[in-house]
Amino acid sequence: MKTNRWAWVLLLVLMITLLWLRFPDFFKYSNDGFIEPWGDGYKTYHAYLYHVQHDSTYSHFGGMNYPYGEHVVPGDTEPTLSNGVKWLTSLGLPLESRALGVLNISMLVSLILCALFLYLIFMRLQLSFWYAIGAAVALTFLAPQLHRMIAHYGLARPEVIPMVLYGLLRMEETKLYRYSIFIGLVTIFYSAIHFYFFALIAFTITAYFFFRILILGNWRAWPTYLMHYLFQIIVPLLFFYFWMMHFDPVTDRSAAPWGFFFYRSYPGGILTSPFEPHWQWMNEQWLHIRALDFEARAYIGLVAILGLLSMLGWWLWKKFGPKESAALAPERAHANFLLLQLLSGLAILIFAFGIPFIIPGLEGLVDLAGPIRQFRSIGRFGWVMYYGANIAVVAWLYYRLRKWVYLLILPLALLLFEAYHYSTAVDLRLDLIEDYEPGRRFTDIPGLELEQYQAILPIPYYNLGSDQFWWDVSGFIGQKSMTLSVQTGLPLTAAMLTRTSRSQTINQLQLVTEPYRTPKLLADLPSDAPLLMAWDTIRNGEYGGKFDHLRQGARLIYRDRELELFSLPLSSFEDRIDSRQNAIRHKLGLADSLLFTGGDGWQTDRVSDWIYEPFDTMSSEMAYLGEGAFSAPMAQLNTIYDGPLPAADSSGHVLSVWMFIDRDLYTRSEVRVEEYDPESGEVIQTFGDAARKLVRVFDSNGWALLEFPFRAQRPDTHIRWSFQNERLGDHPLFLDELFIRPARVDVYRRGAGWVWMNNRHFY
Repeated sequence: MKTNRWAWVLLLVLMITLLWLRFPDFFKYSNDGFIEPWGDGYKTYHAYLYHVQHDSTYSHFGGMNYPYGEHVVPGDTEPTLSNGVKWLTSLGLPLESRALGVLNISMLVSLILCALFLYLIFMRLQLSFWYAIGAAVALTFLAPQLHRMIAHYGLARPEVIPMVLYGLLRMEETKLYRYSIFIGLVTIFYSAIHFYFFALIAFTITAYFFFRILILGNWRAWPTYLMHYLFQIIVPLLFFYFWMMHFDPVTDRSAAPWGFFFYRSYPGGILTSPFEPHWQWMNEQWLHIRALDFEARAYIGLVAILGLLSMLGWWLWKKFGPKESAALAPERAHANFLLLQLLSGLAILIFAFGIPFIIPGLEGLVDLAGPIRQFRSIGRFGWVMYYGANIAVVAWLYYRLRKWVYLLILPLALLLFEAYHYSTAVDLRLDLIEDYEPGRRFTDIPGLELEQYQAILPIPYYNLGSDQFWWDVSGFIGQKSMTLSVQTGLPLTAAMLTRTSRSQTINQLQLVTEPYRTPKLLADLPSDAPLLMAWDTIRNGEYGGKFDHLRQGARLIYRDRELELFSLPLSSFEDRIDSRQNAIRHKLGLADSLLFTGGDGWQTDRVSDWIYEPFDTMSSEMAYLGEGAFSAPMAQLNTIYDGPLPAADSSGHVLSVWMFIDRDLYTRSEVRVEEYDPESGEVIQTFGDAARKLVRVFDSNGWALLEFPFRAQRPDTHIRWSFQNERLGDHPLFLDELFIRPARVDVYRRGAGWVWMNNRHFY
């Protein structure tokens, strides 16, 4: 292949010009602005900047989930970039202060690299330079990963698959191991930006070698293929195993993260696009296009769709008609490459659709998928098909039409047309945040003495990543708390991470929920310094006052509109528990006329009935209180109460039960309450929710109180209260201390050394 150096210059100038036109603010204030100043996007900025500026090691991210932290890869710090900036800063280069700009500009560099490697592939395939440049530019701006710039910056790297395919093409041409080493380095480099790239690359290469052996034969060459595979995948896998997993102290990450069946591809996400005017017109006129989740979209483009259909017809004609070879390219190595990378894309697309796991009766196969289950957003694997289809079609059209070269302008124009509309369909402008303006940083506020605190506790509290609980982030407090963290170096007790520890998550949630037991997390804190509580006065009201107890014992130190900062001493957590117990003891100590006696030590603040079932007569491996507990296989429908409700007014009832939750997936069990007519059996209403959404109180022994309101439609009906988790099979369900009361009634008990209120047992 002859390389035209001026073509390289032309491509580079063209890409920089187009990027300047599309992203002008990146060239003006890349070190001051944020693409998404909320949610997932800002979380990535926080993780990256905190790791660059405050973490003392290259492997541990301490900015969230304090005091535990997380490894830098699942911590989403983009370690290749953040550690690169840390290392260069340690050598004396002043990059730390430019770290934000490095991240923003790196995404534009990724677009340039994507175009360059697509151009290299097309030139190796002996396409005309002008056609190769046009196709490379168009495919770059049509790439599915471009929209990841909205929030998933680690995934906004469209160059990864073209780089791998280029390495496979050169390996196909030369058989040299240096190209496999190149692929291995690419695998390590980009997997350390986002670990999904390891799966994407591993699937691509595995499928490529599988089809090479299956279709091209030459089984005796498998030792050679194995050596290539060793450099490309096995060595990177060993690197990440020893860096991330072998010494990982966390042993209770979820083996089955949620979303495998939800975040998948659909044919509509591959063959249509809501961002293209022609598909919008079709949707309005006659073809209803299903609205799909972000993860399901990997549009391959109209040129690829029509080109693949044409290729199929041409191949059938060549294969079965009285014609010559049906090879996709004149040279054998190139024809092999085009065929194998296209078949790889097709095979991986089938997996991205969720096949075979979505086939009725085969859903259980996902439990045999091992570590593949960790890559739950399988729709992303459709990206491989985007490149496989377009590279094959672009090259095939050139070979078929080069005698009528000007006809190539038509597919090129269509590619560019779609690329323009796709790349401009989303808002990727940089936003400025007021807390980064000179004089308005948190460190500029006089008198805060932020160095006296050990961590930030944001309220409303958020915690994402364990796949056991989902406490979503409220945009305002998310931005404020993360900004405060980056500017002060104080870590967050909150978490927006990946596959975090179940027990660590429970400890974090126990810290902020209703005071009941001394939070286990306090024993893990490295000092007695107070926490800095960041409080959103507006959004906190949306949570029904569930965090208001944290203000007891806290001291207000700063207020700016809806943001308040409190000094929260660690002793206040024990004080709130004592205060709660004392209030109950005081209530129980009042004159008998103030409490109605229900017998056997029961008392209420008004005359009422209630239902209490301790399950003490049932044998169980474990119990919360007493001698026994309800225990049965999770997979079956376990009815724990079937009968009438106590009399109540229009406020309804409160249902509560203690559940053991400290095992994988237990909190994803379904809780169901049916109200039905006891005479006819007719179901009047059904309530259902995941157990994780109903937890109100955490004990320190793995048990949690599930509590929720229920309002019956009629006074003469019964309810049927059940638990089930089909995914867990024969794993045991543990429930104890069932209690049902009217919503406006408080029920008390006391014994030797303990008091009890509404199913809370205080010692």
